Amino acid sequence: MSEQLQLRRGTAAQIAANTPAQGELWVDTDHSRLMIGDGGTPGGWAVPRMMEVAEYVVVAKAVNANIVGDTNLAILLPPGFTRYRIIRVVAFNPSISLSAAFAALYTAASGGGAVICSPQALAGLTNNAPSTAGNGIDLTLALTTAVFHAASPLFFRITTAQGAAATFDVALVFQPLD
Repeated sequence: MSEQLQLRRGTAAQIAANTPAQGELWVDTDHSRLMIGDGGTPGGWAVPRMMEVAEYVVVAKAVNANIVGDTNLAILLPPGFTRYRIIRVVAFNPSISLSAAFAALYTAASGGGAVICSPQALAGLTNNAPSTAGNGIDLTLALTTAVFHAASPLFFRITTAQGAAATFDVALVFQPLD
């Protein structure tokens, strides 16, 4: 026998007249959305729908900077979307100061397909202390005009190895389009 879970529900006005407990979920029947309580905000907070989120992020942790090779970045689009635009590529949180490594972003493995970010130095990554200079850099996009992609995954490639054991994280920020 299966069990059925039901959440508290009500109209937007009914929910706004209450203060949901911290972590409590309500269903707004007027707008077909979830509301989550923090214990202090009347009505709670609306959980955004996928189509309401302007940008999405794919993160690869501990990319090996000492081996020439690819890291797959799978692009998962929300239902109804078939294309996307790259907004930003960020390298951050190096394990050591990177002085020799270069990286790029392509639409195919082994540096094939379209070039999204040409090979560029990661020398700006000098420390792993959050919120400090040298903890992150934006890679320059190869195409400055709006280009829409349908390929997935993308391939973040170390094109020149560091020469010593080193890792860093990379984040790809993209905007889904239909």
